[in-house]
Amino acid sequence: MARRKTKNFKIPFKIIGIFLFFISIILISAAVLKAFFYHYPYFNISRIVIKGAEEDKYAEFKAHFTSRLMGKNIFSQKLSLIKRQIEEELGDVECRAIQRRLPGELILFLSDRSAIAQLKLGRFYPIDASAMIMDNPSDLAKPFLPVILGLEGAIEGPKKGKLCFVLELKKALSLIERKNSAPNLGDYLITRVSLAKNKTSSFFIIQRDGLSYPAEKGLIKKYPAEDVSKKMYPQKEVEVKFDLDRPGDVINVLALLLDKRKGLSAMPSGGQALENVEYIDLKDPDSPAVLETKKKSSFNQYK
Repeated sequence: MARRKTKNFKIPFKIIGIFLFFISIILISAAVLKAFFYHYPYFNISRIVIKGAEEDKYAEFKAHFTSRLMGKNIFSQKLSLIKRQIEEELGDVECRAIQRRLPGELILFLSDRSAIAQLKLGRFYPIDASAMIMDNPSDLAKPFLPVILGLEGAIEGPKKGKLCFVLELKKALSLIERKNSAPNLGDYLITRVSLAKNKTSSFFIIQRDGLSYPAEKGLIKKYPAEDVSKKMYPQKEVEVKFDLDRPGDVINVLALLLDKRKGLSAMPSGGQALENVEYIDLKDPDSPAVLETKKKSSFNQYK
């Protein structure tokens, strides 16, 4: 059987030349347009607008920030760099977006951050739910913000505006967030979270009883890390041992457990769910346990 002859397909050099010519025209046109947009004074920054936050609150920052950007080409500025600079300088603000409005206007969409805890790294660093350090460190603990311990050495160079990429911290903040959003845990405060490697982590809670705490009177002084929450609140803290990998389950079970204890008619404390509690063990949220202190210590388990 005769073999079929294969034809070599050849592209004419004329077609290749035309193709390269059009590519060159496109590249040259793009370069000319870029030079036009990047160097024509019409596109220099002439106005900065703040939205999503009270502009008067940031008047000083706006004046300072505007002076640095005014007259610079709007396309030559990296928006991601501007965003990072804003958050580092202000600390308590999140820059959600930046828009260019031609010919020379920048619109900054800002929102206020809220601290939900404070890191103890030699000094106290307020931190928000995204793990951003919001303010400069202080020797004094902020009132009613849980103190997170156990991350010394895990966060290098802590400073205002720094985003902390530490998994244990993210989980601890998730725990605090879930507690704060649980409606039936509004009467309880997390005073501190003690993170530990290769052993059980713990957080400590108290139940508000309508008393005025020293923190509310501005009487906070400089205390060692282990004493900070004890000095701030008059009640005895109750330790809750928990699984750091299951913060949602821990908070859900804690809420059910405290509600059940609060509703027990036999309790002489009149609804004080933490009365006579030595500690709560939630290392396994599927099998919670409470150690009570009475005349004789008894180990009660609630499932």
